[in-house]
Amino acid sequence: NEKILIVKGAPESIIKSCSKFSGNFDKKEIKEDIEREGKEGRRVLAIAFKRLDVQKADLKVQDERGMTFLGYFVFEDPLKSTAKESIGLARKLGVKIKIITGDSKEVAEYVAVRAGLAPKTEDVISGQELAELQKDDFDDACENKFIFARISPDVKHKIIKSLQKKYEVGFMGEGINDAPALKTADVGIAVVEASDIAREAADVVLLQKDLRVVINGIKNGRTIFANINKYIK
Repeated sequence: NEKILIVKGAPESIIKSCSKFSGNFDKKEIKEDIEREGKEGRRVLAIAFKRLDVQKADLKVQDERGMTFLGYFVFEDPLKSTAKESIGLARKLGVKIKIITGDSKEVAEYVAVRAGLAPKTEDVISGQELAELQKDDFDDACENKFIFARISPDVKHKIIKSLQKKYEVGFMGEGINDAPALKTADVGIAVVEASDIAREAADVVLLQKDLRVVINGIKNGRTIFANINKYIK
């Protein structure tokens, strides 16, 4: 006979919404733990709750205030063994690869370094940092940075629009939040296990979850295009 609101999400967002902490949790220790897990490449989701009036029918964003921090769980999404090889091949073809993710800067940086995409931390920028930039600086960051962390669907869409001023842009995504970016990109790519909306918005659906398929497609496409030009001439 109780109504309980349970919220999960990025730890920094959940902590801001909490006024109480269960058990022996300390806000500073939580942040240190989460940062340490992120540097090891593990993703963290926090959980908070709040008891509501049983008669309350509609929930609003304001209801996510004054919550009690319950805890967090940690999980690992291992890097594919072929990722580094694919990125190396892309570099030879002159194709730039960027990571745009909702994960934390620590996780994004760990994955990028392991994959051979970014050798230094200066290549990482967060959605909050992007939001504070003026238009020209935003465009420069989109071109020169390789890893974008804690990016919302709206900012993801803006990054692609910015890159399209100079480049043909392909975007690979699988979630509902990726649909606007998939639709905007010159080539939207989804995997077969992606959400229905992502597959509908994509131009190409990959039957294998392997970046090499995309890179090899670009390589073979260029060969075919070159051969057609030779025959025409």
